[in-house]
Amino acid sequence: MTFFDPFDPSSSEDGNDFRERRDLTYNVKKSRKIIGDEEQFVNKEFLEEVVEQCLDNLRYRDALFIVNGLLKITPYDSELWMRRGLCLSRLKRPGKAIKAFDKALSLNPGDAEALVEKATVCMQVKRFNEAESILHDAITLDPGNETIHYRFGKLHQKKKQFERSIEHFRRALDLDPRYSEALFQTALSHEYAHNLPAALEAYERYLEVEPECEVGWFNRGIVLERMNYYDRAVESYELSTALDEYFVDAWFNLGNLLADMGKRDEAIDVFKKVVALEKDDEAAYYNLGTVYDELNELTEAVRCYSRAIKIDPRYHEAYLSRGFCYLRMSRRTQALADFRNALATNPDKTERWAKRNPKKAGVDERHIREIVALKNAIAENAGDGETWIKLADAYVAHHSYDKALECANYALRHGGNVAEAYYRLAKLYFIERQNKKGIYCLRKAFSHDADVFRRFERNFPAAATSKLFKDLFLRVF
Repeated sequence: MTFFDPFDPSSSEDGNDFRERRDLTYNVKKSRKIIGDEEQFVNKEFLEEVVEQCLDNLRYRDALFIVNGLLKITPYDSELWMRRGLCLSRLKRPGKAIKAFDKALSLNPGDAEALVEKATVCMQVKRFNEAESILHDAITLDPGNETIHYRFGKLHQKKKQFERSIEHFRRALDLDPRYSEALFQTALSHEYAHNLPAALEAYERYLEVEPECEVGWFNRGIVLERMNYYDRAVESYELSTALDEYFVDAWFNLGNLLADMGKRDEAIDVFKKVVALEKDDEAAYYNLGTVYDELNELTEAVRCYSRAIKIDPRYHEAYLSRGFCYLRMSRRTQALADFRNALATNPDKTERWAKRNPKKAGVDERHIREIVALKNAIAENAGDGETWIKLADAYVAHHSYDKALECANYALRHGGNVAEAYYRLAKLYFIERQNKKGIYCLRKAFSHDADVFRRFERNFPAAATSKLFKDLFLRVF
């Protein structure tokens, strides 16, 4: 009787894998020598076997080299042209891949596999109508081929035709009930179509076939969380991390969910795991900071927010949260500075709440033309406040902040939308680090138009809803 010894490579599957990899490296070197010596003809069978080995082990460049060598002696072999197309498609060279598949099909028009592979490449380059036509040709040749139905499903999924994609995945599953890729894509299509119960059922069927797939358990957890089945979602994320302890996304989702459930100590342990795995994950440091914040451990919260900001100096939520912590710690000057930085690093590009950056200042012909056109419009109608606001925005885009301030002030004096004028002034004062004036103008903008506050609320929800920030508005003057 023989016993499995986990420490003996010769008795393990991993040992076999090692020998196979070692043998493949040897075989590739031998193949290159054969081709270099132009001895392909007498070694054709060996070379074809090495091609299949390379494809199985994702060594597409080696496979392509050997296929090209074989095509020199058998240029009318449709299978070799098919293999060449496969290699080129995997190497992200779609144009040459399609030409190779076309050559294969010219030699063997009834090759359904070549049609399917060509359709797949057409999908990759978004030639969807062509892909659909090719797949129809393939299904006519081989109506019982589950892979063709699967590709049809993927095509309709890419076109956001989710019901049709599900229909084709089901046909593939009728032909092969354990077709795991079709089960997984069925679940995804249900998710995209917002049919969560059906998505959950499909993921559970998939996990019956692939119980050790960490991504399957992770996706199942997301669906359960969206359905408010929090305990089951936690279990699913935990199974995912048990299968792959380096699966950062699963750890991250688990930490967020535990925090939302009020299990803050457990959430802290999970986020510490995330930052141990990903030392430059600013979102993990930020989320860890929010948990400490909720526990009123302000020093630790500030430390985590500061680390997030160090990793991403434009992380405006981290500035806001750290600013609130500073307020609660009676460090009002630092709080004001953080609120200014939060406003200056607003990610909404249309708002342009950006810090002054002299390196970016320069002549931009498009901006100059825009400024000249607006100046001409003002010359024709000097009392148009809306045009002054547009001119202020144009100067901001050109990094001419002093002129932008002048235009915003003109807008106040020449009618137009007063709230918008104050809102532009607030942005500019924050850019210029004049915090008190910035907050004053925000208050004026909000008092004139509730829609401006709602826009501010959308861009900075944490600031707009915070009692501390509202308190700052009342006390700063």
